[in-house]
Amino acid sequence: MTHHKETQMIGLSTINRKKIVFICSPYSGKTEAEQIRNIELARKYCSIACSLGFTPFAPHLLYPQFLDNSIREERDTGINCGLDILQLCSELWICGTKVTDGMKREIQFAKLCDIPVKEVQIDLDIM
Repeated sequence: MTHHKETQMIGLSTINRKKIVFICSPYSGKTEAEQIRNIELARKYCSIACSLGFTPFAPHLLYPQFLDNSIREERDTGINCGLDILQLCSELWICGTKVTDGMKREIQFAKLCDIPVKEVQIDLDIM
């Protein structure tokens, strides 16, 4: 069965699309422990977004899996790939209190694309 036939069977009008939210939070840290904590927090932010009915996208949980963040060109590639996906998102959520240089690029790009930017205060104790 082709993808086209599957789509016809489901019926596009019956699909309830969720808002895609771009999770903007720190990735790197001054220490390895801080970076691990930032990754854990990003996962929690994504989990909370899902529980609220959104589809989260956190580029810093995806691209470091195959790009080396310590190599400037690869870091820039990862950020640019994230910006490509950001254009498809309904909102950008700034999570946490620290805004890094990479996050600033994402926030500026969202504003340039007229994508709403929201500072989200998430109670991590609920996780």
